[in-house]
Parts: sequence; C-alpha cells; structure tokens
Amino acid sequence: MNPAAVSSKAVSRVLREFRKLKVGTILADQSPANISPDILKMTATKMVGHTVDTPDRQRIGGAMLFNDLDFEQVARLPPGQVYFITEGYHNPQLIQMTKFHERIDLSSPWGWPEVTQCMADEPWFRDSRARIELFWLVGLEEQFQKLDSKRRNILERLIKLRSEKVADLIPQGGSIQTQAGRLYEELNTIFADTRFALQDLLSRRLYTDDLAPRREKIRQHFETKCEPDTQQCLDIIEKIWNQE
Repeated sequence: MNPAAVSSKAVSRVLREFRKLKVGTILADQSPANISPDILKMTATKMVGHTVDTPDRQRIGGAMLFNDLDFEQVARLPPGQVYFITEGYHNPQLIQMTKFHERIDLSSPWGWPEVTQCMADEPWFRDSRARIELFWLVGLEEQFQKLDSKRRNILERLIKLRSEKVADLIPQGGSIQTQAGRLYEELNTIFADTRFALQDLLSRRLYTDDLAPRREKIRQHFETKCEPDTQQCLDIIEKIWNQE
C-alpha cells in the first residue's frame, strides 16, 4: 500500500464532499510538488510565496496560469509577497500581505470581526465580499421560493382533504388526521429553515452597501407576506390534525 496515494485519495474525497456542503477547506504544504494534481484541480483559490525548487514551481505554476516571468519571479519573492489566483482571474496577481503587527496591537486575542475590520477597505476584500453577500441573498430568495411553492402545494392538497379525497392527498394513505400531521411537519420544517436563514443573514454585517436595500426588501416580504400566510396555513392544518 502506498501511504501517499491513500492519503491523496482521502483528501480528494473530503474536498468533493465538503464542496457539496459549501464548506471551505484550506490546504497548506511547503512543497507543492507533494500535492496531488487531482487536489489542485479541485481547489479554486491558490496562493504561493517564495518557491525555488523547479518541480515545485512547475506543479503550482502550471495550476496558477504562470507565464515565463512568473515562473522565474516566484523564486525571488521577498517575505510577505505571494502570487494569488481565484475564480474569475485571467492571470495570477502579485500581492503584498498586510503586516498586521505594524498596524495594530496584537497583545490580546483577535476574532473574525477585528480581522475583517482591518481588511474592509482593501479592494480585493470588498470585491470578494460582494460576491459572497450576493450569494447569500440569492440563496435566501431561493429558500423563500421553495417555501412559497410548498405552501401552495399543501393548500391544493388541503382542498382535496376537505373533499375527503384522501387517496389523492398522500400516496401512503392513513387517516385524515395522520395525513394532516404529515403536511404540518413538511411545511413547518421548511418554514423554520427559512426563518433561521433570514435571521442569520440579518445578523451579518453587509460590507456591500448596494445590497442593503435588497436585504431589507427580503425581510419586509417575509414579515408582511410570507410569515403570516405560512402561519395561517399551519393553523388550518393543525386544526384538522387535532380533530378527533
């Protein structure tokens, strides 16, 4: 058994599974040549600093769209400078890492809010943050659509329930109360997920000012339309569910 091949296969699987769950992973190695080509293919964002060894430069440079000058320059980078590339970039960018110890007092522990505050004015941070925040909003809007669709579907099924077309309501059958209980759980689960997603987004600071009105519109839609309509539907189902 080749330990390197086994570990590479395991890491590749972790990356594939985590990507499905939208979980970010950081991989770091002093020698890029030790990283499997399959792993490099599955990583969208790459960063490399001072690297002299030729196989290392060939491996990471080939994955970062290095030109001849980049292949040579990466061997001469001073501390604090790195090549950086991510999705949407046509070529790697040479960036200077921030020297936090010269700008801030690091004598006490720092958390994410303090770190992001130091980067908030950096153009690369604002661009990246704008894409992330737009992704959050689009995801929440899709969650709202899912809830609205489920609510409409259940209302149609309630009409069948009132006409006692039980066989058409849920294929598994069961009493009217049993089927109403299933409908209640289906709708309430999506409703709870949507409320949590909205509260989570409202608790986050938006660095993209243009997206703030869009977030406020989503909040108002939930509070004035989505939440009361869904709660009314749940109340109707609960009454049927509790009938003897």
